[in-house]
Amino acid sequence: MCNSDRRSGEQVDTALLDPNRPHRILSHPAAPKLQLHPPRRVLRPRHSPLHILSRLIHILRPLLILNYVHIAPRVEEQQHHPLPQCPPAYGRKHTAPFSPGTMSMINRESSAFSFADRDPPVLFQIPQPIDPDTPQSARTRTGFDGQDYELVFSDERGGLSIQSSTPSTTASTASTASIYLGTFYLEQGAYSAPITSPHASYLRMGRSHIHYGRPSGDIGDDPFWEAVDLWYGVTGDVEWYDPSQVVTKDGHLVITIDSTDTAGRGVTKGSTAPFTAADNHGLKYRSGMIQTWNKFCFTSGYVEVSVTFPGPTSSTAGYTGFSGALTHVALRDVIRCWPGAWTMGNLGRPGYQATTDGMWPYTYDECDLGTFPNQTNPDGATPAAAKFSDQSRSRYNNELSWLSGQRASACSCPGSDHPGPAVNVGRGAPEIDIFEASIEKVTKSGGTVSQSAQFAPFAHDYSYQNDSEDKWKNFDPGRTRANTFKGSAVQQSVSGVTTVPDDMFQGSGAKFTSFGFECYGHPQHRDDGYVMWQVDGKPTHRVGAGAVGPDMGAGGAMIGRRLIPEEPMALVLNLGMSPNWQDIVESSMMFPGEMLVDYVRVYQRKNEINVGCDPKGYPTKKYIDEHLEAYQDVNMTLWKWDKPKNSLWSGGC
Repeated sequence: MCNSDRRSGEQVDTALLDPNRPHRILSHPAAPKLQLHPPRRVLRPRHSPLHILSRLIHILRPLLILNYVHIAPRVEEQQHHPLPQCPPAYGRKHTAPFSPGTMSMINRESSAFSFADRDPPVLFQIPQPIDPDTPQSARTRTGFDGQDYELVFSDERGGLSIQSSTPSTTASTASTASIYLGTFYLEQGAYSAPITSPHASYLRMGRSHIHYGRPSGDIGDDPFWEAVDLWYGVTGDVEWYDPSQVVTKDGHLVITIDSTDTAGRGVTKGSTAPFTAADNHGLKYRSGMIQTWNKFCFTSGYVEVSVTFPGPTSSTAGYTGFSGALTHVALRDVIRCWPGAWTMGNLGRPGYQATTDGMWPYTYDECDLGTFPNQTNPDGATPAAAKFSDQSRSRYNNELSWLSGQRASACSCPGSDHPGPAVNVGRGAPEIDIFEASIEKVTKSGGTVSQSAQFAPFAHDYSYQNDSEDKWKNFDPGRTRANTFKGSAVQQSVSGVTTVPDDMFQGSGAKFTSFGFECYGHPQHRDDGYVMWQVDGKPTHRVGAGAVGPDMGAGGAMIGRRLIPEEPMALVLNLGMSPNWQDIVESSMMFPGEMLVDYVRVYQRKNEINVGCDPKGYPTKKYIDEHLEAYQDVNMTLWKWDKPKNSLWSGGC
């Protein structure tokens, strides 16, 4: 139901009320008008349960979501029918409308809801960030810092069957069915029609499949996740990200990578092969990416995912799970690997290059040379550390930075186009990776993950301080090492590389393995900031705020301290391929390749809950609204608006 179908006001044409769709008004100007009066107020004690409930309903009334169900035919029977177009909602393009169907019931083991071992039903199907299938034992944790954490977001495995006026279907059938249940829109089966929308929502893991064609932001849309429809060209990827590559199977989210060489149909549930390059935007491979940009964000906390990797064994070489938002100059100098799970500040939208121009991977709140383009003075010759770095690349003339400068810096002049909360607050789109996987690059055998935090501006030679365990600590030298890659002219990376279990690959057991990081960044406690990672439930390494402190000494880059991220961070899961990080050896791979996700969970300190993409201290909504074109146009590569004038530049403000 489009928002434009709703009418408000005190005068309502009773002759125009559609009895089959309550609250919808038909168009008939000749009908008599009836003045509606509010119901007589029932007096009740201010603090009575009934009064509190009525106030809660009033406050949450705009969020109520209709529980519609759409039952679609089998893939081979699906046809196109013209549907009315809805106007776009905030932050989304709408090109493929949604047609609601009949109401339905959900059951687990009977034809009715069963909550014997589950949470009580959610009133009015209000979106809930915590999946009711999350075990009670997993709803709290003791952090690596010794603090008490509580669950603030989760997506879990597990299945629900669907009962409707048509024959019942379950997750194991081949027919297509979909249902919106509170926070998730479910669909199982595949969709053979062309994808015209750049976005398609995906559902709670284990509930079922993405609903293709449902415009993002519409009623019934998943409020937290989207599957994108784009080419991640800034990293030289060789696949197209297509929403049809993200499904659920046996209670797990599955991201599938396909090749034009795959001749068989339906080899796996998530495979859309066979197809040609002409069917796939001229590319040989097709895969999927999902993200919570502008839908779910968290500031500080612990995030954990449980996944399996694609490929026959741990020696597979080729799949790529890139994270980051580089320009075209960075194709061969960034950590990219097979599957990826990562986070990025909400001011940058992954895949939309203009939004990250001057934003990624800045995490900086100083007004100094670090905000300048290339980190050089106007003379272009100083400091020396910016003009030449042994650790840079010849393709960058061995210069330290080729970034365009911090767009929203703490040096911004009054009245500048700045996201706030004030022009003297440095903003950016930092990145922390849960994992990025690849083959072991030294021995060329065995699987590893890189777990990193990206920073800008850059210290000389991309160095970080590790002279104390508070700044850098390796918890398990037997399987973890400091990454020898520390950066290039487009990023500085502080990371560790850890060997992963051999039995977590698609062809060698597909055992689910957990990966996660715990992050604390607070504007009032910046010296206490840190990021700490884990693999398979055991800590790997930790970077403290002191590791990325000022670089002002002799030979330094003359910059202040970078920050452990304080921005609201969105989640990203993806599976891709790029020859710019490792060779693509198809003989070591298998197609279709599957990355399975068992769950995603986010926790925060009990006394410091901060969930949302537009927090008061780090707002994003107004800025995104005012520059919506950049966040919707995947082909825009540079920020086209005037960037804030830097008060340190010639002439000042």
